[in-house]
Amino acid sequence: MSSLPLGLLPGLLVLSACNASTASLARPSPSGPKPPGVSSRPGAPGTPAQVGGATFSPVPGGGIAKVELTATLAPDGSAQSPSTTFDHTRDRKIIAVLTLSGLGPGTKVRFDRYLNGNHADSKSATLTKKGRFFYFNFTARNGTTLAVGQYRLRFFVADHAVQEVSYLVR
Repeated sequence: MSSLPLGLLPGLLVLSACNASTASLARPSPSGPKPPGVSSRPGAPGTPAQVGGATFSPVPGGGIAKVELTATLAPDGSAQSPSTTFDHTRDRKIIAVLTLSGLGPGTKVRFDRYLNGNHADSKSATLTKKGRFFYFNFTARNGTTLAVGQYRLRFFVADHAVQEVSYLVR
């Protein structure tokens, strides 16, 4: 079993989950054990991607209509200037904006994050009310920057794979 060296993600230790109108939309849940970190082995075009030996097969219409990444939110709570590339010297925060579709209170939403093909971290939250958007925030700690590399975020609703997005911090 391989794992990330201690300190590889010093700027990504501050994670939060929230809603545009109130942070009480989500209750963080303790994550289970992290899957082993191994190299990413993407599948052939049109086949599910594999990371850590587990196949990721998103379920269409699984409750998350889309995921966009941004450094700031628009006034309506959507992603302002969505991007898949961020600058570690300029961007202190990356927000994953999940556009929800039919998810209500009690629904568990989770992500697994990979950096350069290795499992980096996970977080889950339980929705406390119905909303249009849900957010996972990745913020560099004071005095640090976001770790440089290629990231993959995999999102789950009630432990069913629903969305995947990749981004680069350079």
